[in-house]
Order: sequence, then structure tokens, then C-alpha cells
Amino acid sequence: RNDPTEFTAAIVREFVDITGCRIGMELQTHGLLPVFYARLAAHLAAASIVDASALLTDLRLEKSPAEVACMREAGTLFDIGMRAGFAAMHEGTRECDVHGAVTQSIYAAGGEFPAVAPPLESGPRTLHQTHGAALRRELKAHDPVNLEIGACFRRYHAVGDRSAAIGAPVAVQQRLHGIDVQHADAFEFILDHVQQQAVQPFNQPERIEVALHESRL
Repeated sequence: RNDPTEFTAAIVREFVDITGCRIGMELQTHGLLPVFYARLAAHLAAASIVDASALLTDLRLEKSPAEVACMREAGTLFDIGMRAGFAAMHEGTRECDVHGAVTQSIYAAGGEFPAVAPPLESGPRTLHQTHGAALRRELKAHDPVNLEIGACFRRYHAVGDRSAAIGAPVAVQQRLHGIDVQHADAFEFILDHVQQQAVQPFNQPERIEVALHESRL
């Protein structure tokens, strides 16, 4: 039976004598199932396994110029995909057709498959599914639509979401849009005038969120 954890452990032992070593592993990841971690730890029992998740997270905070260029390209692909998605939203169009328009436009522009396929919900599903898969459901007049895209270029992603209404928005949609605009304006004001010190390189997003929350109390 092919065991990927056994192969991985063999590669590690090929390069270093692991006896008494400390091996850092990214444990806070969706890609490492508990069963695989247990097997890998057993294969590397001569060493001690330590959680190196925070180390990898900190390393990701600082991007090289080449990485920044990849993220900017991903941002361009995001705009392309979002424009294609909105152009495909019409009464009678299926959710999966909108999804197809998004992905095809990104691929055609030089992108690749993202870590998560673009979530898309319409109609009643917008109330309870924030990361739903695109279905065969046809869009109806006045339907709300949520579209989230993680455009990918060389495994670097630009992520964002947008909301739309099919046809003319109804009163409740207009009211909710007004609330969103007020929140966005308040957020921009806080960033510009109140908590500039929080928006600095290497600051983690949760620190910015705390600063914004405290400034509004």
C-alpha cells in the first residue's frame, strides 16, 4: 500500500539523521489530516515534532518584489473574473453558467485553478450559505447574488466578493446597500484619520480589526 507519509519520512531521513532532532511542522493547515499526522509522527518517532505554524505565518507576512508582482497579477485576474461574472448575470442564467464565465475568463487571461472554487449563491441561499457552490439554479428577477473570487496566479491569490441584484433592486436591497455604504464610509474614515498607526507593514489583520473596533467604542 502506498503511504505518502512513509515516503515523506524517507525523504527527510535521506537528508539528515533525525535521531534527537526537533522537526518543525505546519500543523495549523487544512492539508494535514489527523490520520496522516499520526502516521508521519510515527515514522519520525526518533525525532520530536514541534508546531512551526506561527513561523511559517510570520515568514509569509513579508513579500519579495517577485511575490508582490504575482499578487498584483492575481489582482488583475480578480477584476477580469468579476467583470465576466457580472456580465453573465441575467434572468434565466444558471449559477453554474456564471461560475463558468468567471473561471474561463481568468484562465484565458493567464490564471490557474484557485485554492477554492469561486463560491456563488443566489436567491434564498444568500441568507444562509456564505461559501456555497454554484448550482443549476436559474437566476430570477430581483434575486440577490453573492459572488466571491479567489483569482490565482502562480499560487498567489487575490480574494474579494461582490453582491448584485438581478434587474432593478427592490426596496429592502436598496436599504441594505445603503447600510453597507455607510459602513464602508466609516471604515475608510477610520483608516484615514483615526488609526493610521495600525495599518503598517507586518501588522496582522486581526490587530487592525481590534484597532478599528476600539476606535468605534
